[in-house]
Amino acid sequence: MAARRWWTIGACLVLAAALRFIDVGRQSLWIDEVLSLKSAAQPVAVLAFESDGHPPLYHLLLKVSGLCSGSEMRGRVLSAVFGVVTVGLLIVAGSRMFGADSGLLAGFLLAVSPLHVWYSREGRMYSLAVLFAVASSACLVQAVERGRARDWLGYGVAILVGIASHYFTAGVAVAQGLFVLLDGQARRRGFWPLLLVTLGVLAAGALALPVIGVDRTVNWDWRAFQPAAIPYTAFVFLAGFAIGPSTAELHAATRAAAVAAHAAEIGVVVAVGLALTAAAVRGVARAGRWRLYLLLWLFVPPLLVFTAAWSTGIAYNVRLVLVSLPAFVLFVALGIASLPRVAAALALAAVVGISAVSIARDRVDPRYVREDVRDAAAYLVREAGPGQRVVVVAGYVEEVLGWYAPGTLTFTRLDGLPVGAPAEAESLVRRLSAAGPVWCVLARSWDQDDNGLFAAALDAVTGGPTKTLPGVKIYKLG
Repeated sequence: MAARRWWTIGACLVLAAALRFIDVGRQSLWIDEVLSLKSAAQPVAVLAFESDGHPPLYHLLLKVSGLCSGSEMRGRVLSAVFGVVTVGLLIVAGSRMFGADSGLLAGFLLAVSPLHVWYSREGRMYSLAVLFAVASSACLVQAVERGRARDWLGYGVAILVGIASHYFTAGVAVAQGLFVLLDGQARRRGFWPLLLVTLGVLAAGALALPVIGVDRTVNWDWRAFQPAAIPYTAFVFLAGFAIGPSTAELHAATRAAAVAAHAAEIGVVVAVGLALTAAAVRGVARAGRWRLYLLLWLFVPPLLVFTAAWSTGIAYNVRLVLVSLPAFVLFVALGIASLPRVAAALALAAVVGISAVSIARDRVDPRYVREDVRDAAAYLVREAGPGQRVVVVAGYVEEVLGWYAPGTLTFTRLDGLPVGAPAEAESLVRRLSAAGPVWCVLARSWDQDDNGLFAAALDAVTGGPTKTLPGVKIYKLG
């Protein structure tokens, strides 16, 4: 039996690795990944005090990895490694809390989770933050159960590294502190050790105040918090980003129509989600004392992020609550494990089916794959003549184009957007055409042209783009 379990764990890790590593460099880098690579190229003293809103640990790791490999994919490789290790750690943590079968099922579900696969293939710090959210949870269980000083020390190191990976990992620490305070046995064994760990983390934070102070000055994207973000987060936790409306559709002025157009597949995911929730409520009710921690881990970090986004106006993004994804996976695993065998098999098949569709679309469906800025830059280098202007609609796209065409072309953001009427869009296109040969790149054009008026005017004047790539259209004017 033990041998079979180890073979099953091994198969789960191999599956996780295959989904994260295979073809990891097929799609071009995006702006956040380029910024990480640029940060890692700087001296440590500059890197540590860069105003980017994130702790410097991930960029330091990226810098160290660059000593071994100069590949632009090294950030994605690091994230993929972190993702696979997280799957293994969740099996450990889940087994300690809820038994071997539930832990193994949770590890499998995380291995095929579309959202976790996505961020395990992105060269940013989110996969690392999730890793230490799980690691600190596993350490907390051991510390509470055994009460040894070295276990509490291990927990303190794990949560400190987690916060050094991403500031919002602190939400997991809050959930863990609440558990120790609310659970009688944990409070008796862990109150004073937790207090010492908390003081240690606060002391480390005090030493890092110069870094934290610089990060506070970052130029945040400000946007009113939308209550719809809450159900959307639950939907994405189950289905990822490639079922339902694409990112472009959700940011367009016609997003309500886009949601309606995907009503059938949204309905399937919602129905599966509701069934899993009903089963999970029953499963959690039978799960023992660690169910309290599971619920705190699941709800406290998102609640803190939602509250911060609502009260400050900082733009909300699902990745900010990613540290609660393993708790969601454990929640679903407990629900499936509580069902009769046939019902459990059907529920698992539904989850795997949703994951398979979402992951496949992420890789091959032009509506959902990353914008192909790499091939766009290569095309412009080939086709744009000396001195010809290249303008982009979304300003941050020029950073990625410049990364892929360094010193070759000059990319500038197009002034005059957004426009409020077709006549304004047509006037802007005419002004561009009158300035001589100019290339216009539409990538994430919804950022400044969510009503599509400028794109429509470009099509009308030019007869259509000279080059179309996934998520990118390139026009030549004049």
